[in-house]
Amino acid sequence: LLWLNAGYYIARLAAGMWAGATGRGEVGRFPGLTGKLRLARAIWRANLEALWMTPLTLRKRRALRPLRRLSASETTALLRKHQVPLWTMMGGVKRSK
Repeated sequence: LLWLNAGYYIARLAAGMWAGATGRGEVGRFPGLTGKLRLARAIWRANLEALWMTPLTLRKRRALRPLRRLSASETTALLRKHQVPLWTMMGGVKRSK
């Protein structure tokens, strides 16, 4: 599941950047270029911090593995069933096909 997350993460970043460039979505709430740059900096710092903490997080996950109640396939099925559509990050306006 962690390997799949990279693709979804990149798609979310791209959608967020598109939303910011067009003034839509949550990014649209940050006024002007300065506000958007401050948001980008905060996201960048948060991602670096998460990357830095990855080894600790993986150790904790390994320690908790005996307690898990769902298999990887069950977790994947739940994530797919309840996924948030990417278009919601672009301002919540559903695009017609």
